Amino acid sequence: DLDLLQRRLEALLNAVEGTGMGVVCSTQPAPFIVATAMGYQDFWVNAKQRPEFVEAFTRIIQAWCLRELETYLRFPVEVIKIGSAFVTKTGPMCSPAMLERLETRYLRQQVQMAKAQGRLVFHHIDGNIARMIPDFIAMGIDILNPIEPCAGLQDIYEIEEKSGDRIALC
Repeated sequence: DLDLLQRRLEALLNAVEGTGMGVVCSTQPAPFIVATAMGYQDFWVNAKQRPEFVEAFTRIIQAWCLRELETYLRFPVEVIKIGSAFVTKTGPMCSPAMLERLETRYLRQQVQMAKAQGRLVFHHIDGNIARMIPDFIAMGIDILNPIEPCAGLQDIYEIEEKSGDRIALC
């Protein structure tokens, strides 16, 4: 219920007014909602065997997610947090092309909306993402969290050295 979301956000902003505190709003990632609704195993089976079904389902959910984000962007929210789900400790769960089709394009759409309104974008994504960081930077993501060790496969100090002047790591 976007009206309830708006009322809760108004109450939160009223509560922090004059405190010097900012507000971060976390918008829902459509692909994660779809995978959770279907169950991860069924999601991946359907993504391979019935991609048109998964894509249609995700587009419907993305439309709602964009309306949610539009609600946040009507207020003086400083940071928009967006998550992703299809990466493990060893890297993405699928090929780059499949990841683009199933998740990245929806993330990019949300990032572009937030950036068009001058907001910072905080991206939460678990797993080994080192190879994906240049794409996140190109997309306009400002803050990336977490940077996990991933059993020695990912070094936060190396990532900071390569990309720390273009994206905040936390």
